[in-house]
Amino acid sequence: MSYCMQMSEQINILAFKTCKIVSFLTDYSVEREHRGLRRIAGYGVTMTRGAASGIMWTYSCLLVTMCRNTITFLRETFVQRWIPFDSAIDMHKFIALQGLIFTVMHCIGHSINFYHIATQTANDLTCHFRDYFHA
Repeated sequence: MSYCMQMSEQINILAFKTCKIVSFLTDYSVEREHRGLRRIAGYGVTMTRGAASGIMWTYSCLLVTMCRNTITFLRETFVQRWIPFDSAIDMHKFIALQGLIFTVMHCIGHSINFYHIATQTANDLTCHFRDYFHA
């Protein structure tokens, strides 16, 4: 219990960041495209695009946690009340782990997409990708 009270700021920041990344993944779970690649590849596209958004967000945050001059400047402002700058190394490790997970998810999504496209007949691909395949 005392650990949770001592680390409450860190837990809140990590929970906020994790919710933000989950929102990226769920944003792409809604099918916006009704033809083309999503019809052939299914939810592999959702996984790949959601993980790509997570990767972009995660790796940009990863760099910010190691900007010593910026952290020192922000530590002297009112922002230090809400963001625990003293645990930047721990945050860096947590964000790196999330980045690794999203990278693996992204690779798996591409594998699923490749499998689905490779197992389609040529007529199906010509029908869905008229601009790219001309008979």
